[in-house]
Amino acid sequence: MVFEDAKSKLPVFIGRSEIEKYFPGVIARGTLANLNSQGRGPRYIKRGRKVFYYRDDILEWLKRGSKNISTADQK
Repeated sequence: MVFEDAKSKLPVFIGRSEIEKYFPGVIARGTLANLNSQGRGPRYIKRGRKVFYYRDDILEWLKRGSKNISTADQK
């Protein structure tokens, strides 16, 4: 549900330099750059020196990395 709500509030394309604006405290642009260089980040588009992420790719990548917290984990 959280990811679906976020989708309606995000632009279709998000520049790497804007990632912290839309996901504060979740992922830093430098971390994304490092993960992309290792082939572990979300898909991206590069135009010249600029890197962009498609909204759905970012959300799907974050969703794949999320975990459900059980009541046992909360203790």
